Amino acid sequence: MMATFEAKVPDQSLGPLFSSIADLFTQAEHALYVDRYVRGRPEKECKREYLGRFRLTARQFNAVAVHLRAKVDAARAAQKLHIAQLQGAIAAAEKSVKKADRDLAKLGRQAARRRAAGKSGVHDAETAERKRRLRFRIHHKERRLAALRQRLAAVEADRSARRVRLCFGGKRMFHAQFHLQENGYASLAEWRQEFQRARSSQFLCLGSKDETAGNQSCTRMPDGKLRLRVPPALEDRYGIHVEIPGIVFPYGQAVIDAALLRG
Repeated sequence: MMATFEAKVPDQSLGPLFSSIADLFTQAEHALYVDRYVRGRPEKECKREYLGRFRLTARQFNAVAVHLRAKVDAARAAQKLHIAQLQGAIAAAEKSVKKADRDLAKLGRQAARRRAAGKSGVHDAETAERKRRLRFRIHHKERRLAALRQRLAAVEADRSARRVRLCFGGKRMFHAQFHLQENGYASLAEWRQEFQRARSSQFLCLGSKDETAGNQSCTRMPDGKLRLRVPPALEDRYGIHVEIPGIVFPYGQAVIDAALLRG
């Protein structure tokens, strides 16, 4: 069973520490994405390099890798859903084109019968307009079909190659740079600052059942404080550990305390 509980850190002076850790973890995550999922390097090989390159503990690297893996798994699930959606849209467009083709052929047969009966002038203008509309509809449906098939082929090629495309910070915010005013930005610099903040807005402290209090990177102490393990890259500024007092979970505190008592 898994549960999620949320609490706010009352000491706002810790903001720079959290931002520094998030920035460092994000840099490592972006580099790991390129190495693992673009270049195909083994994770163990990356780990040996990253511990020195980004100056992380082994557990902190594992947290970065797990965080990234979750994003990749979610992207692969979305990729599968996208393929199904495209296939459905293609099937619907093909059905619409076939129906329009049948309607166009039916109008042609009706016009032919009227000409054979000597009544060709009665509905000619109306028939010609209906044919024009149908041809226009078929033309645009076929253009849409071609675009959908092209997109489907690209997504299926990515899936076959196990290629995953991630946009850190989110596609919606990335595309906001092209319409700054409509999205509430006064300048490109303002958007860039917000986008960078979105790209490095969180970090994960990965735990394990065989670690002290379940997590050696962020440990709940007997007096209720959280002891945060600072990455080696930031020890000069913040020390090895930072203790965070006053953490109270509005919901789930009893569950957490019971789990700690059980070890």
